[in-house]
Amino acid sequence: MTKTGTLFQQLVEKIERNTDLVEQAVLVTCLSRCTASLQVRKNDEITLVVLQRCFRANKPLTAAVEAFAVNCVSVNADLLVSILHELVKHFVKYDLLAATQPRNDAEDAGRSARGVWRPEEAAEEAQIARDVHRVVQRVLETFPTGTMSFLDQLVQAYPHRVKRLPEQRAYLANILHVISYQPQLLTDILRNVTDRLIKIDVEVDPQKLEALHTGVIDVADDDEMFGLEVEETSEERQKMLENAEKLDYMMLILLQFFRSIFENKHVEAAEHDKFFEAVLVTFQATVFTTFRSKYSQFLIFYGCSYRSNYSSQLLQ
Repeated sequence: MTKTGTLFQQLVEKIERNTDLVEQAVLVTCLSRCTASLQVRKNDEITLVVLQRCFRANKPLTAAVEAFAVNCVSVNADLLVSILHELVKHFVKYDLLAATQPRNDAEDAGRSARGVWRPEEAAEEAQIARDVHRVVQRVLETFPTGTMSFLDQLVQAYPHRVKRLPEQRAYLANILHVISYQPQLLTDILRNVTDRLIKIDVEVDPQKLEALHTGVIDVADDDEMFGLEVEETSEERQKMLENAEKLDYMMLILLQFFRSIFENKHVEAAEHDKFFEAVLVTFQATVFTTFRSKYSQFLIFYGCSYRSNYSSQLLQ
């Protein structure tokens, strides 16, 4: 190993072990001044450690991480994809709305180091999510042509529908927030989000769901119409309830996002119209063409409630 490589390795080990946030910030700052010596294949561990371990809801440390990431892409464009990849990973881990959304105690306790979800942890998680977005925004401002690489990372990192509720909720909140500083990705993000929403929507059967809640099993579904007997297992029933809860949270976050756009008094009406048109095009291509979509379409109906001509556009 070269002398430079040895020094980098020592820095990485110190950053990994250090619990003093002030000293950790100093170490990352030192490392950010040496980014010209970093190589993609040889120094992946360095970027991984800094971008995975150094988001701690601490302003000086976040500033140091930001400088490190920006310096990396400034001196070596080959590092852009790996840096964006590590940053996007945090969109699943840290919920931007952690301090404001209703919680699922059983699910969210598993995210806490102490096994019990506490308000201060939620506030810290939300702050870390904001810090991650701050770094992503600065990286893309430094390297504007990296937007499409960023979009690729967003699409690839989206949690599969079988993933747990906290991951689904965190990622959705984060990917929607991206639109605030990368508005050119609006249509792509909406298409990706609605596609994921639909995949959960079609798996929720409202009649069976009601039967599960009421305990009255009287469901005349397609299988019964064709004389097929289907015995649902407790695992399948649990999956149905989990999908329904995921859908509820996703719909809630999207409705709140729509409201934040349409009720923003600092945005001109033309911007509201542009947003609605993007939503309408997306829903026409995905939701309205999907068999057994039952809930997702109510999002566009909600958007129509803000202006009468939106309903006319929908019906054309």
